[in-house]
Amino acid sequence: GIDTNITYSNQSNLVVERVTLYPIKSCHGFTIPPSSSWPVTSQGLLYDREWMLVNLRTGKALSQKIFPRMTLIRPVVFRDKELLVISAPGHDPLQIKLNEYPDDIDSSTTCSSQVCGDKIETFIYTSPHITNWFTNFLGIPCRLARQPPITNNDNNFIQSQRFIKPHLDVPLTNAHLSLSNESPFLLISRNSVNHVNEMILENENKDETIVEDCFRANILIKATCEYEEDEWKMIRIGGQVFRLIGPCRRCHMICINHETAEKIKEPYSTLAKYRRFKGKIFFGQHMIHDAELSDSPFEIKSGAKLEILEKFQDQQEIFRKPYQKIKPHDGRSDGRNDGRGDGGRGGDGRSDAEETGSMLCESTDVVYFGVVLKSTFIIVNKYDDNDTKTSTPRWTTPTILGSVAGAHRYFFCR
Repeated sequence: GIDTNITYSNQSNLVVERVTLYPIKSCHGFTIPPSSSWPVTSQGLLYDREWMLVNLRTGKALSQKIFPRMTLIRPVVFRDKELLVISAPGHDPLQIKLNEYPDDIDSSTTCSSQVCGDKIETFIYTSPHITNWFTNFLGIPCRLARQPPITNNDNNFIQSQRFIKPHLDVPLTNAHLSLSNESPFLLISRNSVNHVNEMILENENKDETIVEDCFRANILIKATCEYEEDEWKMIRIGGQVFRLIGPCRRCHMICINHETAEKIKEPYSTLAKYRRFKGKIFFGQHMIHDAELSDSPFEIKSGAKLEILEKFQDQQEIFRKPYQKIKPHDGRSDGRNDGRGDGGRGGDGRSDAEETGSMLCESTDVVYFGVVLKSTFIIVNKYDDNDTKTSTPRWTTPTILGSVAGAHRYFFCR
């Protein structure tokens, strides 16, 4: 068990900068006022991803990736008035009562509704006024749907059919999921966002720096250094304990400007160069709430202190051990023999390190690929664009760069 009375030292700079929920899936976020605490549930922040827009023709949930104007739809939750007020450019505000659900489940529609491939059933708002409001703004026939309330009866369709995705490390059986894609909570750090912008500027894409909104996180924190959150296994925010269950896999949806709905190439293009692992791009950490270790009432607010309760024992664990088969290389330039991993692609003898390194050869400088083993950062791969124009990385003799404190922040160091 974890002794939650013990925390890591030097955490005075760890604090929650902002708390955000996304009442309507794929639409703009609602930032909790700094003076307000917000309820935390097993499925996420109260009202987070509780509504969605459903394509009338296909029954699938609409996605901002396909319909970028969804980001211009701004829902605001007024808990004191029990109202969800929705605004969009050129439209009068639309009001939805928080304490009322549509009268019936529209089985003819919801039986074929899908969220990330999951077939679900939801309450459908059949009011022509509501349907026309969203249809006219987005230019596609759609209706507003709401997740059924959490109950213990058999009609609680969503809770019985949607669970946290199996690729995440969830210590609970059949952990429930709302209308969010993969997990109840998503955390990112201001330091990591700033580092992304630094990398974008290095690539001379000065007009495409990004803000944290594109990552659609629930909790934005101020950390000590960039990507520090990759190491955390359990944290406490105020009196609430969260378990970090895996990194967030990113798609091109992060390339939509949340103020203009314009599609750009950043930050995906830059992240692909140094946050790519086994063909996927990661940024941010998925979390679940541990009610048993948390204080009542279950609430969170910006400005709360963050404490690290547990870290991964080995840096290799951070991305679900993607480098567990990599061994120090013997210096051969072809990347084979004693240094190759035993999990090569298609039996051709190439290691995971060689595969991943090949993906980074777009850089115009020296790129190092390394892993942290027993508190030491070891280079197992190097590519120098000034030395060779081939797409095959040069292998170098493993080199010690220094302690974890000095080198662990980057898996790919330039």
